Amino acid sequence: MVDTREAAFDVVFLDADKRKYSTYLDTLLGSGLVRPGTLIIIDNVLWKGRVLGLSVSGPPSDVQGEDRATRRDRVLTQAMHELNVKVRKDPRVEQVVLPIRDGLSLIRVV
Repeated sequence: MVDTREAAFDVVFLDADKRKYSTYLDTLLGSGLVRPGTLIIIDNVLWKGRVLGLSVSGPPSDVQGEDRATRRDRVLTQAMHELNVKVRKDPRVEQVVLPIRDGLSLIRVV
C-alpha cells in the first residue's frame, strides 16, 4: 500500500473530457491523491461564457432539429454549470474562478 501523504500531488490541472470533470474531481478528493493545500486547476469552467447565461433549471434535455455541434455545446455548458455548483457547495474545497478566456477554476483543498 502506498502512503498517499507522500504520493499526493501539490498541483493538478484538469483539461480533459468536460462531461467527466465532476467524476475526476470526486476521484481526486476521495483517493488521497490530494491533500490540504493542493491546488486543483480546472480549465473551461465558463465554457465560452455560456455558463453565465444558463438558467437555474438548465437547458432542455433534447431540442428538436438541433445539429451535432449545437447539442455538444449545450451538453458541455450544462456539465460545466453543474461542476461549478458542485464545487461551490463542497466543504472540502475553496474556489476562485478566473474569467480568462473560457474560465479557469482555482480550487484549494482545505
